[in-house]
Amino acid sequence: MEVLHEQDQSHVFFGHLQQPLYPLGLDNSQIDGHEAVLDEWERNHAAEDDRWLAYMLATAQREAGAGFQPICENLNYGAEGLLATFPKYSSVADARAHANQPERITNRAYASWIGYGNEKTGDGWHYRGRGLVQITGEANNTKFGCVQNRTWRWRQQSGSCSMA
Repeated sequence: MEVLHEQDQSHVFFGHLQQPLYPLGLDNSQIDGHEAVLDEWERNHAAEDDRWLAYMLATAQREAGAGFQPICENLNYGAEGLLATFPKYSSVADARAHANQPERITNRAYASWIGYGNEKTGDGWHYRGRGLVQITGEANNTKFGCVQNRTWRWRQQSGSCSMA
């Protein structure tokens, strides 16, 4: 049985991914995202059941999308989207008052949920989902070391976040 070198193994792995998940091909950023997860697995979890690796890869692809890069939760909804998505927006007037204001929407949507404070605390916006698996809430942000990253910035034009 022939042993594949690391570069050959990588080629085989990404070849298997391409057809079902990325039929138009993978760009360098997508490859980098996958390799970051795979490298972490090899360094710290290689002896564990590989089904956990499959679960992590699938979850990251589902949560962060095909870009396979950490993202920040958007929550930039118009009035109709708010009414359809969040039952807390019980009236058309209330939905219109919050429409297209991601920070207000997030603070309202997450108010008093899983350890968040009320709307006025700003916890919803500060602890909104981010990363490959959309870590939310203060406890999870602390547990996974996201609290240091209090400088995530919203880019209105692109509807994305980045660390500043």
